[in-house]
Amino acid sequence: MQTFAPQFKNVQNRKIVSEEGEEIWISRAVAVVVLLVCKGKVLVTVRGKKMDAAGKLCLPCGYLDYNETLEEAASRELYEECNVYVPKEFFKLYRIDSQPKSNRQNVSITFTVDAEDDKNMQELSFLPNEEVESRFYYSPVRIGTIESDQFAFGHKEIIMDYFKSKI
Repeated sequence: MQTFAPQFKNVQNRKIVSEEGEEIWISRAVAVVVLLVCKGKVLVTVRGKKMDAAGKLCLPCGYLDYNETLEEAASRELYEECNVYVPKEFFKLYRIDSQPKSNRQNVSITFTVDAEDDKNMQELSFLPNEEVESRFYYSPVRIGTIESDQFAFGHKEIIMDYFKSKI
């Protein structure tokens, strides 16, 4: 009898031990992405000069930190980058992307926030910061006119797919 043994290309996660004796696992990073729609327009940022993909357009995004949920990370990133606060309960899972062939190998989890009535968000004055030079609200039509290479991390595709799913 022949035994089935599939072959996988994965590289196993590694564990290191800190000087304090704490076990730390080295694995692929989890990033959260926020697609916030307010009055039919999408919140888009311009990446800061010191960031990778500097000057490119993208959705608010960042890494999941230790001791936080995905929704807490999405809320934190939106606030840190754009000075917009939305409580974690208003984030809805939209999609999960895994890019093992990219240099970062992130697993990206995209959440949507429907802020059509502005009641579930608090928008404060924007101040440019290390991560974001500026922020804009663009209509899907306007986003459609911008070349994909002007966006970082495939975010134009995420935005356009979202609006296609609404038709």
